[in-house]
Amino acid sequence: MISFKKYSDISTKVAKKLKLSKDKALELIVKAQQKGYDPLKWQRNLSILTTMSAEYDPEIKEKTMSDKINVLLTSFKQFYKYKYNPTISVSEKVEEILKDSNIINISTKVMQCKYSTIKEEVYDLYNSNPDIILSLGLGASRTSLNLESIAQNEYNSIAPDNDGVIMNGNPIIQNGNNLINTLNLKNLELLSNKHVSSAISDNAGKFMCNANFYWNQHKINNENLNTKYLFIHIPFTDEYIGKEPILANEDLPILSEKGIVNAIVNILEELSKQINDSKISEIKI
Repeated sequence: MISFKKYSDISTKVAKKLKLSKDKALELIVKAQQKGYDPLKWQRNLSILTTMSAEYDPEIKEKTMSDKINVLLTSFKQFYKYKYNPTISVSEKVEEILKDSNIINISTKVMQCKYSTIKEEVYDLYNSNPDIILSLGLGASRTSLNLESIAQNEYNSIAPDNDGVIMNGNPIIQNGNNLINTLNLKNLELLSNKHVSSAISDNAGKFMCNANFYWNQHKINNENLNTKYLFIHIPFTDEYIGKEPILANEDLPILSEKGIVNAIVNILEELSKQINDSKISEIKI
């Protein structure tokens, strides 16, 4: 049992930190406790209290929520032996769902699948100052939606790009390193699994998907950008049964397109929420 004096002491500290009145701070602490947060650990839960405090300050909420989060969703053109690339259809359906969102301003881009243009295409994405870039790529043998964690510093594949070029172990950057995604992928995996089988992957391949991932992560790291970036591999979806010839000739995994679309929508909404929460913290603290 926490004494009233202890509540009063904590509310005084929270009020000072979050620039609230003591009465509002006390109300905030009580509300947080009702949600399961320990008032004695208020410093550890400061980011949560900060987000909740926006409910008591309409001006702050208006400042942080009036500007939509700019999201850019990329897919790839058809390539190699495939007649279709399901990333385009998934991208279009995600855009359709989010086009009227109150917090997200979404746009899409179809990448060429060419070694000669991939770096320039990636760097051009940042001209629109996106808050989030989510890239989709076809992994025809993947048995689940794969959130990629590592971009390898290598071009290497048996498949030609859309210029007919095949790379055999060429480094993307001479003496460069593999690059690691810094998002909380475990949290995003849990969200995604609510809609479709999902897993964190440490193998983005060494073809165009990996190249896309690498150049995005390289730009973000080198220029210290705040852009949140994620690459996701998907297999063919149930929308392509009877349409994609390769599915009749090879035993390839199939996932629900609706499930993939809903998973990506949830991921984008979660990343957007994280950015808005961060904006509130910056204003309040």
